[in-house]
Amino acid sequence: LIADLNAIYGDFQADDALGRLNITTLDGDTDNDGDIDRLTMYGTRSFSIFNGETGALVFDSGSDFETITAAALPNAFNSDDSNEDNFEGRSDNKGPEPEGIALTEIAGTTLAAIGLERVGGVMLYDITDPNNPNFLQYINTATFTDIEDELGTKVAPEGLDFFEKDGETYLIVSYEGTGQIDVFQVVPEPSSLALLIIGGGLIARRRRG
Repeated sequence: LIADLNAIYGDFQADDALGRLNITTLDGDTDNDGDIDRLTMYGTRSFSIFNGETGALVFDSGSDFETITAAALPNAFNSDDSNEDNFEGRSDNKGPEPEGIALTEIAGTTLAAIGLERVGGVMLYDITDPNNPNFLQYINTATFTDIEDELGTKVAPEGLDFFEKDGETYLIVSYEGTGQIDVFQVVPEPSSLALLIIGGGLIARRRRG
């Protein structure tokens, strides 16, 4: 394994390669000879769908979240949510850290909204076919600060829930880091559904310990 990793990275233990990557030693010894043959990182970096009857894994989003957030927010990729000047600060341990999820069904389409606690924002997926979910949208309304130990706004989405009002579907998102909320309306796109922010505000600004 070491030779294979060095062939890819040169010195795989360098900080700019895999040197800071946190792995578990509880598994990865595929041939039971006492050494690690497969690196298993800590999560969370994805969302999974399981068969409710058998417990079998049906789908996992893999590297989707990190690929999508890197393209959308190249300067804040895997940042710790306290400041944007922490590029890749979460890459070695838990990545974007999805924590909250909400589900709803609209006209036969089942949607999953997943909140990313660290880099922030919400991922929207069409999971009508649980074997083949489709990514629909990533939206991040956070603003960051580069001041040490100071939070920006709308940081660390923790709780998400869909609700209906006057025949329309909305998603409300609460932010653990800054005590704020966003309200999004689910709107039809040409071939799918998407989120449109309609309001948000400060409800109880606080600092996490």
